Amino acid sequence: MAVDQKAFAHILDMADSS
Repeated sequence: MAVDQKAFAHILDMADSS
């Protein structure tokens, strides 16, 4: 689950940057 959470946070980070 840790991996999924990290990946999800990364996606949110990219979306926020946009």
